[in-house]
Amino acid sequence: MREIEIKLKAPDLNKVEAKLKELGCVISEPKVQEDRNFIHKDDVKWFEPEIGEWVYPRLRIQNGKYTFTVKKPVKNESDCIEHNMQVSNPEEIAPIMKMFNYLPGVTVKKRRQTTKYKDYTITLDEVERLGNFIEIERVVEDGDGEKMQEEMFIFAKETFDLDRDNYVMKGYDIMMHYLEN
Repeated sequence: MREIEIKLKAPDLNKVEAKLKELGCVISEPKVQEDRNFIHKDDVKWFEPEIGEWVYPRLRIQNGKYTFTVKKPVKNESDCIEHNMQVSNPEEIAPIMKMFNYLPGVTVKKRRQTTKYKDYTITLDEVERLGNFIEIERVVEDGDGEKMQEEMFIFAKETFDLDRDNYVMKGYDIMMHYLEN
């Protein structure tokens, strides 16, 4: 599975939510997520794909359930191959990751709501210490990720009046890492 997305700063999530409702979208109840990220001991720059062939693992805690995810960038951080699995014993993840030379990184806490519109999954995030964001994504088998991202930018501009000035290339984990270091 390949996830193609764009992430935009959204100063007013209420405005975005209102527009989505105008489009007929049903927005989920808020979910609280805690993402515990891991970083390879040699990945000193945190997501510089030209430096190494890194993968980015995390453990997500939501509603008492644990999901282990690994992402591998294809062209950029917003175009990744992604694999997920449910975990019944989350305490084992850190020692396993350590065996692969991955160490605990930052923890990201957020309040998230989602909806579907056409072939997009749209996510409204309130991220602790980072602010408000909207993510627009498609899950595909293959295709031109850059073209799909361009279509998402057009949709974001036309629908929410959010343009490239609002674009955020880094993931929440990377932004949090740079905030803390």
